[in-house]
Amino acid sequence: MDVRVDPDKIKALRLEKSWSQEELAERSGLSLRTIQRMEVEGSASLKSRKAIADALGIDPLALDPCEIPQEWGVQDEPRKAQRWWARLLAMPDRLKLSQKTLNLMLLILWMGVIVSGTPLLLGLVIVTVLSMVDPGVPWLNLSIASLPLIILFVMCLGLLHFFKYLRDLPLD
Repeated sequence: MDVRVDPDKIKALRLEKSWSQEELAERSGLSLRTIQRMEVEGSASLKSRKAIADALGIDPLALDPCEIPQEWGVQDEPRKAQRWWARLLAMPDRLKLSQKTLNLMLLILWMGVIVSGTPLLLGLVIVTVLSMVDPGVPWLNLSIASLPLIILFVMCLGLLHFFKYLRDLPLD
């Protein structure tokens, strides 16, 4: 059964290790023709994909091509539309963060969410109470003053989500 693989990713990983196609064939136990077919046509058997992934030291799923749905109307160069972080995460040699580092980042970001979110919540309650007591209070000025906290809060939440995603990725 043939599956699709990303030929550019295979070639990039091979060149990153300064290997020739012959050397990759030898290390993976595959024929040179199989390596050439994978790098040109992007097709391989499941066994060949696993052998290449093992030789390159990556997860076999990292060799999957990123396809763009047909309804988007972009089919000529699907690999260029990959998100930068998907390409980054597909190459584990470039991103070496230990679980301890990820957990520390999550802790710091949770603290950032709490430190920036608490004054925001408190300010919202104060502005609501003040506007009910005296409708003439310039609540817009108070809201604009809290804009840096809002930005910090949103950034911390976004980074928290990203690092949780990294932490939950399966280890090689």
